[in-house]
Amino acid sequence: MIKYRKAGEMKDSGVEWIGGIPRDWEIRNLKYIGFTKSGLGNKKPKDFGHGYPFISYKNIYKNLVVEETYPDLVDSTEADRENFSVLRGDAFFTGSSETIEELGIASMCIKDISNATYNGFSIRFRPHSLSQYYPECMKYYFRSQAAREHLIRNDNSITRANLSQKLLKMLPVLLASFNQQKKIANFLDLKTTQFDSIISKKEQLIKKLEEAKKSLISEVVTGKVKIVDGKLVPRDLSEMKDSGVEWLGMIPRDWAVKKIKHIAECYPSNVDKKTMKGEKRVRLCNYRDVYYNDYITDDLAFMKATATISQIKKFTLKKGDIVLTKDSESPDDIAIASYIDGCVENLVCGYHLTLIRDIKGSIDLYVYYQLMSTGARNYFETVANGVTRYGIGIFGFVNLQVCIPNIEEQEKISKYIRSYINEQAKIIININNQIRKLKQAKQSLISEAVTGKIDLRDWKIIEGELQ
Repeated sequence: MIKYRKAGEMKDSGVEWIGGIPRDWEIRNLKYIGFTKSGLGNKKPKDFGHGYPFISYKNIYKNLVVEETYPDLVDSTEADRENFSVLRGDAFFTGSSETIEELGIASMCIKDISNATYNGFSIRFRPHSLSQYYPECMKYYFRSQAAREHLIRNDNSITRANLSQKLLKMLPVLLASFNQQKKIANFLDLKTTQFDSIISKKEQLIKKLEEAKKSLISEVVTGKVKIVDGKLVPRDLSEMKDSGVEWLGMIPRDWAVKKIKHIAECYPSNVDKKTMKGEKRVRLCNYRDVYYNDYITDDLAFMKATATISQIKKFTLKKGDIVLTKDSESPDDIAIASYIDGCVENLVCGYHLTLIRDIKGSIDLYVYYQLMSTGARNYFETVANGVTRYGIGIFGFVNLQVCIPNIEEQEKISKYIRSYINEQAKIIININNQIRKLKQAKQSLISEAVTGKIDLRDWKIIEGELQ
């Protein structure tokens, strides 16, 4: 049973979104308990992938605690390693993001990491002393809504969100006694582990559903199975031939194999997120819109930007267009495709995306499902170039080889896959809603603990690894 402090034990923090805090707690701006420093920013792509440990943006963004088993390396100098060192108690904040809500995500270093440096798109906070600052507790505070609200409310970015050291230094920090911080950390380690276990199981279920979707699409669009009376039936080997393409394997004898450049036009977009005087106002379809949606529809919340007349003419999206992400932090997470499903008003394809359109001799929806297949995904992974961030040029897209049956077969396949995806989407939406509520409950618990609203004075610390 969680116990809350009584109103008489609290005082006004003076911060609207934090509210009351225990009377014996302190509140200080971050600048009074330590100092900030931007990361290593003078490196070129050739410097990565070898050398010394490197804390990447992705490492910070995805982990509450800086991951020690990082794969990232950089060719850093002795001066680099001295100036951009990574020690216990260092908190790293992401310094740039596509949205304000994702700005200033923090990750805590729990123990010194020898010879490590950190990336230039983050800001390191280092406390003057650990005598009143318990990193295991502060890792929760810096990611809590109490801390995040300061960054979200006070950021003045217009296009891409950027965190200034000036704003970060003014972050209000709540300091309980050192012993209380240890109890808060232990309590939250236990409770968040319980939440994370439930969330992880639900996320694994979604992952299995997504893998099943990829597998089914791959089997259908390469003709390994055929649709008979609304059901999938394996094709007999006598009906098949070698496609001559490794990632396609065997395909039906009457199917053709063609490169994208022979059936469609392909255009990498150059429309950025800026709002420029003299340009026309547009809605912008961004990387995130494509990455998180199988279908792009007019009712999605798109960001506003501007574009030139020539950009609008070339990149205004229309029904049947296919849009793919053209870069990523890992080669196995690139060329994610989305289909423009219906009329979209004044919507332009944004930067970091490639547009495939004007498909000839094939159904656009069928080609889209080809791009979603496991074979296509494997192909894109092999042609992605990069070290710390990967990209695919236009030649990588246009040289993808796809299976082309007759139009009647394409229509049947498109209809079947669409129905399957729609039914599966209902299940995934339901699971995602459950995950969202669990994450909200977890975040609420963290905020109530790190602001002292939950009374943990009598909490008995549980030693050892928490399960």
